[in-house]
Amino acid sequence: MSDDTKKGGGLLGWLLGDHRAAQAGRPAGDRMPADASSVALRTSSPPSSSDSAPAVFSVPVAPGFVNRGDADVSMARPITPRQAKRLNSEVTLRYADKGELARGGMGSIRKVFDENLQRSVAMKVMFPEHRDEAKIVQRFAEEAQIMGQLEHPNIVPVHDFGEDDGTKYFTMLYVRGKTLTDLLTEPIVGDQREAYFRFLNIFLRVLDAVAFAHSRGVAHRDLKPDNIMVGNFGEVYLMDWGIAKLLHRVGGVPPSGAGPGKTIAMSAIGQNLDELTPVRVRRAQGDETGQIIGTFFYMAPEQALANLEQIDERTDIFLLGGVLYEILTKQPPYMGSTVVDVVRQAQACRVVRPELLSPEANIPPSLSDICMRCLQAEPADRYQTVLELKKDIETFLKGGAGLPVRTFKAGEHLMHEGEPGDEVFIVQRGTVQVYTSQGGRRRGLATLGPGAVVGEAAVFRAAPRSASVVAADDVQAVVVTRRQLERELGLNTWVGSLVTALSERFFAMNEKFTRADEQVDVLRVSNWVLQYLYLYGHTGPSGRREVAWSHLKQAAMAQFQRSEAGVRAALAAGQFAIDDARDAVWFAAS
Repeated sequence: MSDDTKKGGGLLGWLLGDHRAAQAGRPAGDRMPADASSVALRTSSPPSSSDSAPAVFSVPVAPGFVNRGDADVSMARPITPRQAKRLNSEVTLRYADKGELARGGMGSIRKVFDENLQRSVAMKVMFPEHRDEAKIVQRFAEEAQIMGQLEHPNIVPVHDFGEDDGTKYFTMLYVRGKTLTDLLTEPIVGDQREAYFRFLNIFLRVLDAVAFAHSRGVAHRDLKPDNIMVGNFGEVYLMDWGIAKLLHRVGGVPPSGAGPGKTIAMSAIGQNLDELTPVRVRRAQGDETGQIIGTFFYMAPEQALANLEQIDERTDIFLLGGVLYEILTKQPPYMGSTVVDVVRQAQACRVVRPELLSPEANIPPSLSDICMRCLQAEPADRYQTVLELKKDIETFLKGGAGLPVRTFKAGEHLMHEGEPGDEVFIVQRGTVQVYTSQGGRRRGLATLGPGAVVGEAAVFRAAPRSASVVAADDVQAVVVTRRQLERELGLNTWVGSLVTALSERFFAMNEKFTRADEQVDVLRVSNWVLQYLYLYGHTGPSGRREVAWSHLKQAAMAQFQRSEAGVRAALAAGQFAIDDARDAVWFAAS
């Protein structure tokens, strides 16, 4: 390439142009904060305005090209025959530099315009000072090769990889949007639960990307909100594969005790494992022994302890737990004022449960449990595959799908009055009869069909069952335990307090109606007995009108379909006296 053609030294000219612009005090393109290639220490309080830049530690990680408020949304414009010209193969003729977006340890991320395809793309250009550093050159190439082979809708695609007079570069999709970190810092508009649903749907797309990478034998090792981009139209991309580790296998984590090449099948990805090949690079990855690689605030213990041989897919699952942790609490799992403090927390896996860290956030207990299962110190105690984690997130979003179902034959009881209860039943098929026993008599309350809920009173009030429920025909019902209601509704949170208060009001009102109904029943029985006394009674020794108890008892049992005990109870409530010795009953009210 001639000097005239290169117009200022090719890609080096672009980088030098940035340097000259900075010396002259002029902006060099659309400047963005340092990308993930520089790990900046985050503290519990923001830096003072006098700080010119955050403290940076040279942990090599991948770039994060971020566009905030990009205005280049031009329509596609094909080259007409009148405009047609020779397609350019020279880098600086094909690509017009639009300035730097971000920079990291290995290179500059630039926005460039592809003259051949008439579109904006992102280009990563390796810094010239690294040309002769074999390990960095190797890592730069590996990043491009790994991303290029991970073809997935939620992984940023690489378009090209090349070299211009010794300066390596690769181009990729230019993402217009915001990072998950940006979205998490925005004020929540509307209900907190709706915000959870929004962020969890983003999280599911990230899980898809990571599951695919694992199926190809790649562990990301730097999963965090900064590396998740959400496009202006809902696209979700997992970025920054600069420190990805090749596991040289497909299909996921080897099960305990499995021989070489045996893995946990990931058929849910929709690909036959026999058709998958592990991602390969042209050079063997360098020796990382003893290096702490990743972002301190999210690291799994094996990363913080530099146990390279222990790093596998489950390390990514820990990091995904860190992303979920920040969705729930707006903070990463570890925070501190010094690097040493943060690293020691990561090495010891000292993670505060989300609901304890942010009690005001009303975090659903089930989500907290999922998060903490990811963030276990021992890899064997975590989810073993991303697909297991995804299943639990989807179950949460479905609102309890997957609850156990129980069947009852006709005549079989779902519950008995007076017994303790910690299960609620939701009738799916068949009908049930609800009744109480009063004075030995079964008193029907309701007949309920599909969709009805029974047994909630005892669960909400932590009280004995107030009624019995029996299957009128064959019944199928979903079973929900008190523990599950606590997890899904948060019965131990302010929401739970509200639900409990409303249910107490309902049950108090229901008890009033029940007592009124019982009083009506007493009046009905009393009125019948008074008429019986008037028709068949005679004046007794006390001067009161009385009748033979044996006769009235048989007549009342037949009239009201009650046992002897039931009749006695009704008469006692109506202030009637019974003398078994004299076989007499009379009205005893004064």
